Amino acid sequence: MESSSQRSQAQTTSTRSAAGDTAAQVVGILKEWQIPKEQLADMVQATQRSLDTVTHLTEYEDDKANRILTAMAFLSALEQSYSQSFHRAIRSRCR
Repeated sequence: MESSSQRSQAQTTSTRSAAGDTAAQVVGILKEWQIPKEQLADMVQATQRSLDTVTHLTEYEDDKANRILTAMAFLSALEQSYSQSFHRAIRSRCR
């Protein structure tokens, strides 16, 4: 009987193999691809637009993560403050 770690390893190997096959197909296609010189300027513009879009989306996601982490830090500090106040109040009543 196959253990879960063996199944997981087999799935990982299968996924890597499929990714490797896909990458090999893409490399094979791109090696044969020739861009005509008259289309090169258009290709550069399209590539630049694509890069700008990806960069913008990445910056947006980074900013979003920063906002979430800032909120978590603020809430953690607030909780710590309340916790200390609560413990001080309990200690003062127990004396």
